[in-house]
Amino acid sequence: MSENLWDKGVPLDPRVRAFTVGDDWRVDRELLPWDILGSAAHARCLEAAGALDAGEAGALLAELRRMREDMLAGSWTVSEEDEDGHTAIERRLSERSGSLGRKIHLGRSRNDQVALALRLLLRDALLRLIDRLAEFARSQLEFAERFGDTPLPGHTHLQAAMPSSWALWSHAWVEAALESMRALRFQLGEVNRSPLGAAAGFGSPVPLDRALTARLLGFSGPQRSVVDCIHARARLEERFLHETSVVAGVVEKLASDVWLYLTREFGYLRLDPSFQTGSSIMPQKANPDVAELLRARCARLRARAHEHEAIACKLPSNYHRDLQLLKSPLLLGIREAMELLEMAALLGRHLSPVEERLRAAMTADLDAARRASERALAGLPFRDAYRETALAKGDEGASAGVPAHVQAAARAGLREAAAELETLSDWAAQVRLRLDQTLERLFALGE
Repeated sequence: MSENLWDKGVPLDPRVRAFTVGDDWRVDRELLPWDILGSAAHARCLEAAGALDAGEAGALLAELRRMREDMLAGSWTVSEEDEDGHTAIERRLSERSGSLGRKIHLGRSRNDQVALALRLLLRDALLRLIDRLAEFARSQLEFAERFGDTPLPGHTHLQAAMPSSWALWSHAWVEAALESMRALRFQLGEVNRSPLGAAAGFGSPVPLDRALTARLLGFSGPQRSVVDCIHARARLEERFLHETSVVAGVVEKLASDVWLYLTREFGYLRLDPSFQTGSSIMPQKANPDVAELLRARCARLRARAHEHEAIACKLPSNYHRDLQLLKSPLLLGIREAMELLEMAALLGRHLSPVEERLRAAMTADLDAARRASERALAGLPFRDAYRETALAKGDEGASAGVPAHVQAAARAGLREAAAELETLSDWAAQVRLRLDQTLERLFALGE
């Protein structure tokens, strides 16, 4: 069994170890690449502080780079013998570099080490989620381009209400995606500060250049309050998971619309057979399982945020072991949010309207609000026009269709949304490129 980083020579009851470690060693496999990057920056920081000479720092960086390559290749990772990812990194450094590997932890704590790894992970997740939202928005823009002029009865209370169109329908999802992209861009600014050097939350007795560490890892600067470095861990994760819940609400509503419009009773949409499943007993069935499971998984994604909040709330200041259990809902939330958006985009690309059914559903009663407004514009008080229209005979036949000014507004809105989408996507791509280049230079310093 690997020696614990905090080992003082007193045997630990194996039941205590099993209970306190839990599955943290397995969860930390997802944090491992970020933890290695943090260790590389810390090695260079120790060199700047005079705690390592250039040769020692270079040797550690070279070994950390090999460690990262082996991890990415799948030939090395955290094992069950390790308490966590931090132990796995230090153990391998010690095995490969002897006493030099045992110097790496000087000036830091597992508290700021995990806070750093989580910020690096969150930074990456924020950019990836922005990319997934952009792809989801593009799928809706494509749908609007192909089918936007096709009419769609607009519903309230699940009752046919007013003329609408697929352009209006698609535009709503694009704007929702943009709203979340803007929120995530703001979150990135909050996340992009380095906690390393806070140690256990009270600063380090080693004269570390925290600004140097931040710069090496592509952060905008160090987190100013060393106490808040620990506090902010739960807060930043919670904010991220809250936004994934918002995204889940958007996907859930889209999935419910699709599910409803695919029913025989509505029949507004057609789903490509490659995206349908069947029944084991009823040969005629073609089921919209993708839409149904999107809804269910959205509920599960919301539960990740609730679990995280329930663990983090009402804790006193500074670090507590409870925080260990925040990793799992965060990592699951990240993975599930990406999967939901990917599938929602694919679903949109496998749908098409059933025009004959939609045109038949565009009945004259959908024009009642327009007729009341026309009476009011002719001089009648609106409340009188409303009553007159309600009592008048004019609901027979077909609707006049989607008003031209409404469709023109939808098209203009879609153009503006598409332009903003590309601006946000370009910004995210530039940030990603700059960060990738920065992190590659981090390892190059050790060569």
